[in-house]
Amino acid sequence: SLERRKNHIGVVKALEESGLNLEYLIVGKERRDYDLREEINDLGMEKSVHIIGYVTDELLIALLSNSLFYIFPSLDEGTGIPPLEALALGVPVITADIPSIREHLEDNVIYFNPEDLSDIVQKMNLFYNNNEIREEYKNKGKNFVKRYSWDNTVNNLHNFLKKLSKDS
Repeated sequence: SLERRKNHIGVVKALEESGLNLEYLIVGKERRDYDLREEINDLGMEKSVHIIGYVTDELLIALLSNSLFYIFPSLDEGTGIPPLEALALGVPVITADIPSIREHLEDNVIYFNPEDLSDIVQKMNLFYNNNEIREEYKNKGKNFVKRYSWDNTVNNLHNFLKKLSKDS
């Protein structure tokens, strides 16, 4: 959902400062207690930033698959499933450097300080201007998400249960 803690406005400000010719699509349910559209309009970024709202899985896959990169600017997260979805589709990811995300994504993404506008701009520029780095992280991500297959999950659970039964 579109909450202040998701830090979309940080990306909007970084996009404004960067001068990059990018469009930022924001997917998620809008909330009554936070008017992101108003903040976007106040910055004059409504032509580059689009709130799409809720989308079907099919449309989400299409949007992600056609992205130059995926940016996940959240200030506070649990597991961070959206970046994993992007990686699975071969989309390189730049994300906020917060403990829960670093724990799950390790070194398979580019991190930025979500409260440092210049750092966000720098990382956006890196992926925007360097195809070689984008390809490197695209490949790293695709290899990384293989560990999250159902076969691996079942095997890990099986081994865990086996170990539990031996320890009992």
